[in-house]
Amino acid sequence: MNSQTNKASKVTAGTLLIADATLLPDSANSDRISVGHGWGRIGDKAAFEKNLDAAGWTSFYLAGTIRKNVIGFDAPRSLETAVKRLLATVVSAQGNCLEVDRITTQSFCGIPSVTVTGHSRHIQRQSAFLKTQDSPK
Repeated sequence: MNSQTNKASKVTAGTLLIADATLLPDSANSDRISVGHGWGRIGDKAAFEKNLDAAGWTSFYLAGTIRKNVIGFDAPRSLETAVKRLLATVVSAQGNCLEVDRITTQSFCGIPSVTVTGHSRHIQRQSAFLKTQDSPK
Protein backbone atom coordinates (compact mmCIF):
# COMPACT_ATOMS: atom_id res chain seq x y z
CA MET A 1 0.00 0.00 0.00
CA ASN A 2 1.16 3.50 -0.69
CA SER A 3 1.05 6.28 1.89
CA GLN A 4 -1.88 8.05 0.19
CA THR A 5 -4.02 4.92 0.49
CA ASN A 6 -3.04 4.56 4.16
CA LYS A 7 -4.16 8.13 4.83
CA ALA A 8 -7.42 7.70 2.92
CA SER A 9 -8.17 4.47 4.78
CA LYS A 10 -8.43 6.53 7.98
CA VAL A 11 -11.54 8.18 6.56
CA THR A 12 -14.52 6.74 8.44
CA ALA A 13 -18.11 7.75 9.12
CA GLY A 14 -18.05 11.08 10.93
CA THR A 15 -14.74 12.21 9.40
CA LEU A 16 -14.47 15.90 8.59
CA LEU A 17 -12.27 16.82 5.60
CA ILE A 18 -11.28 20.46 5.03
CA ALA A 19 -9.61 22.08 2.02
CA ASP A 20 -6.05 23.11 2.86
CA ALA A 21 -6.72 26.63 1.52
CA THR A 22 -9.54 27.19 4.03
CA LEU A 23 -8.83 30.00 6.46
CA LEU A 24 -9.40 28.92 10.06
CA PRO A 25 -8.94 30.59 13.44
CA ASP A 26 -5.63 29.70 15.12
CA SER A 27 -7.43 27.73 17.83
CA ALA A 28 -9.01 25.40 15.24
CA ASN A 29 -6.10 25.08 12.83
CA SER A 30 -3.84 22.79 14.85
CA ASP A 31 -5.83 19.56 14.51
CA ARG A 32 -5.66 19.23 10.70
CA ILE A 33 -3.88 16.12 9.33
CA SER A 34 -3.04 16.19 5.61
CA VAL A 35 -4.58 13.44 3.50
CA GLY A 36 -3.14 14.79 0.26
CA HIS A 37 -4.64 16.35 -2.85
CA GLY A 38 -5.11 19.68 -1.01
CA TRP A 39 -7.29 18.34 1.81
CA GLY A 40 -6.84 17.66 5.51
CA ARG A 41 -8.69 15.50 8.04
CA ILE A 42 -9.77 16.84 11.43
CA GLY A 43 -8.69 14.52 14.24
CA ASP A 44 -11.22 15.60 16.90
CA LYS A 45 -14.40 16.90 15.26
CA ALA A 46 -16.13 17.90 18.51
CA ALA A 47 -13.15 19.95 19.75
CA PHE A 48 -12.73 21.51 16.29
CA GLU A 49 -16.38 22.64 16.15
CA LYS A 50 -16.14 23.97 19.71
CA ASN A 51 -13.03 26.01 18.76
CA LEU A 52 -14.80 27.39 15.68
CA ASP A 53 -17.79 28.42 17.76
CA ALA A 54 -15.62 30.03 20.45
CA ALA A 55 -13.82 32.07 17.77
CA GLY A 56 -17.15 33.24 16.33
CA TRP A 57 -16.80 31.33 13.06
CA THR A 58 -19.67 29.58 11.26
CA SER A 59 -19.87 26.10 9.77
CA PHE A 60 -22.73 25.86 7.28
CA TYR A 61 -24.25 22.43 6.73
CA LEU A 62 -25.31 22.53 3.08
CA ALA A 63 -28.53 20.71 2.20
CA GLY A 64 -28.55 17.51 0.23
CA THR A 65 -26.71 14.25 0.68
CA ILE A 66 -23.98 13.49 -1.83
CA ARG A 67 -23.10 9.90 -2.68
CA LYS A 68 -20.41 8.24 -4.77
CA ASN A 69 -20.09 4.56 -5.61
CA VAL A 70 -16.89 2.93 -6.87
CA ILE A 71 -16.57 -0.62 -8.15
CA GLY A 72 -13.26 -2.39 -7.63
CA PHE A 73 -11.44 -5.27 -6.00
CA ASP A 74 -8.98 -3.05 -4.09
CA ALA A 75 -11.17 -1.73 -1.23
CA PRO A 76 -8.75 0.96 0.08
CA ARG A 77 -8.21 2.33 -3.42
CA SER A 78 -11.97 2.27 -4.13
CA LEU A 79 -12.56 4.19 -0.89
CA GLU A 80 -9.92 6.76 -1.85
CA THR A 81 -11.49 7.19 -5.30
CA ALA A 82 -15.00 7.61 -3.86
CA VAL A 83 -13.75 10.23 -1.39
CA LYS A 84 -11.92 12.12 -4.19
CA ARG A 85 -15.15 12.18 -6.20
CA LEU A 86 -17.08 13.49 -3.20
CA LEU A 87 -14.48 16.22 -2.68
CA ALA A 88 -14.81 17.26 -6.32
CA THR A 89 -18.56 17.60 -5.77
CA VAL A 90 -17.96 19.72 -2.65
CA VAL A 91 -15.66 22.05 -4.60
CA SER A 92 -18.19 22.41 -7.43
CA ALA A 93 -20.84 23.37 -4.83
CA GLN A 94 -18.39 26.03 -3.55
CA GLY A 95 -17.95 24.33 -0.20
CA ASN A 96 -14.64 23.88 1.61
CA CYS A 97 -15.49 20.97 3.88
CA LEU A 98 -16.93 17.46 3.62
CA GLU A 99 -18.51 15.51 6.44
CA VAL A 100 -18.56 11.78 5.71
CA ASP A 101 -21.85 10.28 6.89
CA ARG A 102 -21.51 6.63 5.93
CA ILE A 103 -19.22 4.17 4.18
CA THR A 104 -20.69 0.89 2.98
CA THR A 105 -19.17 -2.01 1.13
CA GLN A 106 -21.23 -4.44 -0.87
CA SER A 107 -20.90 -7.04 -3.59
CA PHE A 108 -23.00 -7.79 -6.64
CA CYS A 109 -22.30 -11.02 -8.55
CA GLY A 110 -18.93 -11.22 -6.81
CA ILE A 111 -17.88 -7.70 -7.79
CA PRO A 112 -17.21 -5.54 -4.71
CA SER A 113 -18.04 -1.86 -4.45
CA VAL A 114 -17.72 0.96 -1.93
CA THR A 115 -20.34 3.67 -1.44
CA VAL A 116 -19.51 6.83 0.48
CA THR A 117 -22.20 9.34 1.45
CA GLY A 118 -21.70 12.73 3.03
CA HIS A 119 -22.67 16.37 3.24
CA SER A 120 -20.95 19.42 1.90
CA ARG A 121 -20.13 22.04 4.51
CA HIS A 122 -18.66 25.50 4.34
CA ILE A 123 -16.59 27.15 7.06
CA GLN A 124 -16.12 30.92 7.19
CA ARG A 125 -15.78 33.84 9.55
CA GLN A 126 -19.01 35.60 8.54
CA SER A 127 -22.42 34.44 9.72
CA ALA A 128 -24.00 34.76 6.23
CA PHE A 129 -23.04 32.26 3.54
CA LEU A 130 -20.59 33.81 1.06
CA LYS A 131 -19.66 32.02 -2.14
CA THR A 132 -15.98 31.27 -2.53
CA GLN A 133 -15.94 32.35 -6.18
CA ASP A 134 -17.45 35.33 -7.98
CA SER A 135 -20.92 34.71 -9.33
CA PRO A 136 -21.41 35.12 -13.08
CA LYS A 137 -22.97 38.43 -14.03
